[in-house]
Amino acid sequence: MEKEGVEMLFYADKDYPNRIKQCNDSPLTLYYKGNPNFNAKGCNELIKNQKAILLESIDDIIKELNWDLPEKKSKQTQLNIKLTNEERRLVNLLEEKMHIDAIASEINWSFTRVSQILLQLEFSGVIQFLPGKIYKRVE
Repeated sequence: MEKEGVEMLFYADKDYPNRIKQCNDSPLTLYYKGNPNFNAKGCNELIKNQKAILLESIDDIIKELNWDLPEKKSKQTQLNIKLTNEERRLVNLLEEKMHIDAIASEINWSFTRVSQILLQLEFSGVIQFLPGKIYKRVE
């Protein structure tokens, strides 16, 4: 423990905190690292003055960064994009998310041709590329 910087306070030690001694089930030994002054302001003062926050879990971080806001559904404007017959056929195939290999197999085109059309549709904002070579139609 000494190597790790952990120290002990026994109930009888003069530095043992009085507030803890007043508890019915106060521990006989306290282990601590750093400043044993439990009345020190330090971090508590920062939190009190809202210069820091208390983080007890990942949920606290998510809440603090406002990552827990409900997802806003964007009102996408209707794109007036003229699609070729091939593009329309491919877009119609994407009713659900599909892997590029499944698309090529289902539509019976070469992988190269499918890749070209998917890239054009992605640039046009009609479909979206997802991790794992998955594509979906943008609604």
